[in-house]
Parts: sequence; structure tokens; C-alpha cells
Amino acid sequence: MTVLKLCAAAITALALVGCSQPASKDEAGIAAANKKYMDFVAAKDAGGAASMFAEDGAAFPPNAPRVEGRDNLKKFFEDFFALPGLESLTWRSDKVVFAASGEMAVDIGPYEMKMGGSSEIGKTVVVWVKRDGEWKVLTDMFSGDGAAMAAAAAPAAAPAAGDAMMEAPPADAAAPPMPAFAPPAEPRSSEPMPAAPPMPATSPPPREPTNVTPPTP
Repeated sequence: MTVLKLCAAAITALALVGCSQPASKDEAGIAAANKKYMDFVAAKDAGGAASMFAEDGAAFPPNAPRVEGRDNLKKFFEDFFALPGLESLTWRSDKVVFAASGEMAVDIGPYEMKMGGSSEIGKTVVVWVKRDGEWKVLTDMFSGDGAAMAAAAAPAAAPAAGDAMMEAPPADAAAPPMPAFAPPAEPRSSEPMPAAPPMPATSPPPREPTNVTPPTP
């Protein structure tokens, strides 16, 4: 009885381990899908790149809203391929984890984008789903490891007119002369000023005597 119980326990354990493992690891299928996706990007084929996504697939670019639906994804790739100086975009799979069903896989790895003589290194996390026997992108999330090349390559903006007026002069610049608001004084003469004429006499004329007769009582 004890032996039968041990055998039953072992069979149960093996069954549980088997259930936790993927039904199949289609690593070759993921590699082929990645190559097809990358070929579309290298050819700057927006429609082909969008076709690699599932009908309900979406891209999650950094610092931007998600892009969902093949029509929107096609426009997204058109805008991306039209970036000035874009040279190439490549990536690889460092780790692929499959679901127990074998119908889903998480693909993790780095990417490199070359643009205008500069190179940006980043990371990607792609979720693949198998639809009608084909691997399609369900979600594609990516971001750079450093500052965006567009921000680094952008020329410095010219200061606005108001900002230019507010700029402080250099420390060693001489201060401009203050304007003279008072008229210049006339030169004084060296000759003495003439004496003032004498003031005329202003005595009042003499008053005539007046005879005053007292009233008669």
C-alpha cells in the first residue's frame, strides 16, 4: 500500500510539473517573426510593419500615447520613417518566455537606432501571440536608455525679442553717459555789474491847515 501511495504521489508531481511547462517553445517561430518585422522596418514599409501586429495590437512609444489599431500603427510608422536623418533600427531577443499554452511569449532585448550620425541604445518588451498559426505583436513597448537624440541634436532656440532686451550687459562694459537734462550755463562776464540808480524820494506832499469852527451851543 505504501509503495502504491508513493507511486501515485510521484505521478501526480510529474503531471503538475508537466502542466506548468509550455506546450511548446517555438523559439524559431519568434526568431522568424522578428526577422520579418525587422525587414519591413529596414525597407521603411509602414504597411508591412503594421501588419506584424495583431488586430488588437498596440505600440507604446516613450513619452507618447499608445498607438492601437493597424491603421493608426501604419500612420505611426509612416511618421517614424519620415524622421530626418533616420538610418536604421535593429533589435535582438535576449530572453523569450513562453506561456504554458505555448500561444503567447514575452520577448525582451535591446535595440539600436541610428540617426544623423548618432546612435541611441534602448530596450524593448514585446508580447507575441499566436493567431491562426502566425506570431503577431500584441504589445510593443520600448524606451531609450539615455536622453532622446532629438533633444540633444536640436539647435538652441533663438531668444525672443523681449528676452534679448532683458539681457544684462557684460560685467566689464562701460556704463553709458547719463544725458544732461539742464541747459548749459552761459559764461559769466569779467566786467563789474553797473551800480543801481538812486531811488526817487517818495515823501508825501504837505497837508494844508484846516479851520474847524466848533458848533454854537
